[in-house]
Parts: sequence; structure tokens; C-alpha cells
Amino acid sequence: MLSSIKVASARINEISTSLWSFARADSTSKVSFDINNGLENTLTILQHRLRANSQRQEIEAVKNYGDLPHIHCYPHTLNQVFMNLLVNTIESLEEDNYQKKLTYRGLSRNFKNS
Repeated sequence: MLSSIKVASARINEISTSLWSFARADSTSKVSFDINNGLENTLTILQHRLRANSQRQEIEAVKNYGDLPHIHCYPHTLNQVFMNLLVNTIESLEEDNYQKKLTYRGLSRNFKNS
């Protein structure tokens, strides 16, 4: 039980730190930004969407960021782009999986009716 509480507490801390970093990136001027950190924070925020559910298996995010230099940009805007790309990808994978199940079920019915 204590171990579970420690894990949950660490997870809450990780999410709140990511949300803080994501939100604080809202700047009216360009600033130096770590792309890897922005991607990592966005993935942390979306972690619940990557878990397995009744519709599909877990989605694994393979992180091969590389050694990228900081860029001068509007971090909030770039984080929002990362968020939109990842959410669209997740939804596409869910839709693709749903279509496969419909196709499979349709074939099963056709074979049963033969």
C-alpha cells in the first residue's frame, strides 16, 4: 500500500511539473526552448491516452530525441503543435484499430452465414 502511494505521488509530481512547464511556456516573446523537454512534457501530459483500453493495446512512444540545440521560439505554440500532432496520431491509431475490428467482425459474420 505504501509503495503504491509513493508511485502515485511521484506520478502526480511528474504530471504537475509537466503541466507547469507546458503552461509557463506561454510567452509574448520568443525565448530559448529545449525541444526535447517540450516533447517529453507533452508525452507526460498525454500518458493516459497511450495506455491500453478496451478498444486497443497500449501505444508505445519510442523516444529517440537526439542531441538538439535550444531554439528561439514561442514555446507555448510549439508545445501546442506537439500536442495536436500526438493527439491526432493517437486518434488515428484508435480509428484504424476500430476499423480493423469492424472489418474482422464483418468477415466473421459473412463466414458464419455461409
